[in-house]
Amino acid sequence: MSFGLQVKNNDNQIIIDSELSHYHFLGKYTPYTSTQTPDLLNGPGTVSYGPNQNKDMTGMPAKGTIYKYTIPSNGAKPPMVFIKNTGAGFMSVILTNKVGSNWDTWVFSSTTPGTSPTVYAFSPRNQFASNPSGYGLVTYDASNNPTFDSNLKPLRVIGGGNITAPTVAHTGSFGGRFIAYLDVNASNTSSSFTSDADASDIIYYCPSIAHACHQYEYAESDSGISNWQFYQWSRGDLWWCFYRSGFRITGTGSTKSFESNYGVYARGHVWQHVADSSSIFTALILGALTGGVYFAIALAAITATGAFTASGVAEGGYLPYSNGSRNSGLPNTYILTRASYYD
Repeated sequence: MSFGLQVKNNDNQIIIDSELSHYHFLGKYTPYTSTQTPDLLNGPGTVSYGPNQNKDMTGMPAKGTIYKYTIPSNGAKPPMVFIKNTGAGFMSVILTNKVGSNWDTWVFSSTTPGTSPTVYAFSPRNQFASNPSGYGLVTYDASNNPTFDSNLKPLRVIGGGNITAPTVAHTGSFGGRFIAYLDVNASNTSSSFTSDADASDIIYYCPSIAHACHQYEYAESDSGISNWQFYQWSRGDLWWCFYRSGFRITGTGSTKSFESNYGVYARGHVWQHVADSSSIFTALILGALTGGVYFAIALAAITATGAFTASGVAEGGYLPYSNGSRNSGLPNTYILTRASYYD
């Protein structure tokens, strides 16, 4: 650097640089609301012939919870939001969106609604709403923007690394007849680190980038004679779950694990069931059902009704893809610090 200030430690590592925007502790925040993604559920009710069971979400895994926070950081750079885990669930930031002078941040938890996580937010010094008072050191960059302020608590990193998510969320059978098996049963992935701090004191920054989707399809039909009438029926179903990756910290002693797995973010069940007891029974649409045409139309129609936005979930492309995952093999960088530094 040709001008400005650099401060180095005994290992010649730069800890303050006036040309770099240092992140400072902004505050602890609790959610202003929590929600779950509404189910996509569509199909006819009771039909005179054929099985009528499970025309709902019977057997489907429970959905996780979305907690929403307002972070008052006024600028173009998103705040770094660290999560303090509650319980044994997996949690991660899944959305960071600038709204006016604040950032709307969503944290997804793999567990059903319960104790909401407290988040610890850090922001560049020049995006603070007010200037702290007191004596100390403040550095500025070439554009006269404050980059470091000793009156604020800096982000103190105690560790970090990279982690990948499991390749898929569910392994093995996807279902049997009219019951789907789509729970998360993949083994956790983990990354080890060393810290003398208690696991409950360590908070992490690691936005979710991996997601997965699994589906189960089943079709059945029959014909015969009942009460002196010839009958035919046909039913086809599609169940699916969309998963987001999350994280947690476990371990005792000096060796800890940063773990990753999935939680159910959204789920759906659509079906068609037709029956006829007349002597004139035309061909059914089962061929279209098993080919996926009906399901694609039905899901698109449900989404078009605005069910997501009406329930407070941002609109977008929520239709799942075929069995698989996205970004599960990409390294997801995590950063660690201690909650007790800022409590």
